[in-house]
Amino acid sequence: MMDKIPVWIDTDPGVDDALAILAALKEERLEIAGISAVAGNAELKHTYRNARNILAFAHREDIPVYAGSAKPLFRELITAPSAHGNDGLCGAVLPESTVPHTEMCAFDALYTCAKKYAGELRLAAVGPLTNIALAFKKYPDLPGLLKEILIMGGAAEKGNITPCAEFNVYVDPHAAEAVFRCGKIVKMFGLDVTTKAYLTEEDCAELSEGTTGFARFFRDSTQNIIRLKETMKNYELCMHDACPLVYLVHPEFFEGEECTVHVETEGRITLGKTVTDLWSDQSFHEPHNAKVMLGVDREKFTEYLKRKFAEY
Repeated sequence: MMDKIPVWIDTDPGVDDALAILAALKEERLEIAGISAVAGNAELKHTYRNARNILAFAHREDIPVYAGSAKPLFRELITAPSAHGNDGLCGAVLPESTVPHTEMCAFDALYTCAKKYAGELRLAAVGPLTNIALAFKKYPDLPGLLKEILIMGGAAEKGNITPCAEFNVYVDPHAAEAVFRCGKIVKMFGLDVTTKAYLTEEDCAELSEGTTGFARFFRDSTQNIIRLKETMKNYELCMHDACPLVYLVHPEFFEGEECTVHVETEGRITLGKTVTDLWSDQSFHEPHNAKVMLGVDREKFTEYLKRKFAEY
């Protein structure tokens, strides 16, 4: 029997977060050791509840969920109601979790879990990196206890909240910079790759068909994003947050390059920009701290997700 891959998911559900988690829950090679919620796409009270309810929907309430930070390190919280609604899931209804709330905070729980798995735990952070920066600050040895650090955030070239910044990093750029400075290679799944990992209009129609609980959730949760895409004449539904989780079981779907990344934390126009030396005439003259993912086999990625969603 193949050994399972233990992973901790730090998340701010969020529509694509929810879909990424649902796909991961159907992957037999992944052992989801815990989930921590952070403020981002919506306020923490919503993202924590959403994470718990996603597990209730999937009948996987054996997985613990921990509440983390309600705001960025040094800035006011920015959320994304135009895409995710005020509650993070556009009002899509999920069964309410009845599992007692966990007492331990996210930072302590992640550290405890990393020690338990003794260097084999993968960390997939698919929201703002506040929880992770705080955990690294409290437990300086934590990065060394992790097998891999994978994030959904940043961009070498693009932006989606400003012309040059990606949303997750822009929400808490100071936390992102701290994570990139943690002393371990960070695998960055930014907009350079996640905008290529999309469902087509036909895929969305297929997933919305029928009366299953998943079809209903997919229809209801994606309505805002699809409406926004339609106004831009762009019908591709990007599965941003699924990328790091799919990579864990299918790294061959992706390609990237190692480089050095810094996060702009002071600029007025460039705040939250992940600055890389990938294609520059000048380098940072520092050891590489990141592998920036740049390409994905979209057909294989999409077919994989659709197979997992079909299991609901």
